[in-house]
Amino acid sequence: MLKRLLYPLYEPMLRRDLEDVEINHILLVISASDIRDRAGISKLRQFIEWSFDLSIPDVCIYISTRENGGGMPATLTTTIYNELESIDAKLAVYTHQTSRVKKNGDERYSVNVSIGLGGRDELVYATRKIMEEVKAGHITPEEIDEKLIESKLIFNFTPDLIIRSGTTKLTDFLIWQAVYSELYFTDVSWVNFRKIDFLRAVRDFKKRERRFGR
Repeated sequence: MLKRLLYPLYEPMLRRDLEDVEINHILLVISASDIRDRAGISKLRQFIEWSFDLSIPDVCIYISTRENGGGMPATLTTTIYNELESIDAKLAVYTHQTSRVKKNGDERYSVNVSIGLGGRDELVYATRKIMEEVKAGHITPEEIDEKLIESKLIFNFTPDLIIRSGTTKLTDFLIWQAVYSELYFTDVSWVNFRKIDFLRAVRDFKKRERRFGR
């Protein structure tokens, strides 16, 4: 009862603490089981709105499908795209088989959703592209470096903060790009994930001293 009474006061207090937070890119990692119903999908939209409200311009969401045998119904992928399409931002939704892109949103904001397309898959695709260019004689093996590999990745950005909901397990998503990202694990399931849980994750990030591997 007391928690319910204090909640309306706690959220604004957290929000004021984060006025000057500097995050350019945030990544949310959830499982396919988290979005089995409409409420779970609608919360994806809320997460994006919470991020934009803190002036975080780039939001990425990775939906792990390992527990589903690596796939999801095409209808669910369409539902996710339709739910997010009206957000005023650039939007792209990727799976192993397809990609759907909306480019006519506010150029200052972007939303990328990967459904089951993990980091190891991405590196395999990048390697194939590079080998095709080597075979065609466009580049030599000696020219392959980090910059070239990064140019072939599907997701060409580096998240500042990664939020993993409902578990403390790592994910292989963005394994190349996220080497210096800050990780935040919460045992709060996606179904129960609230705005204050989001704000707490951002507050934790703000308190950290980032070393970028140094």
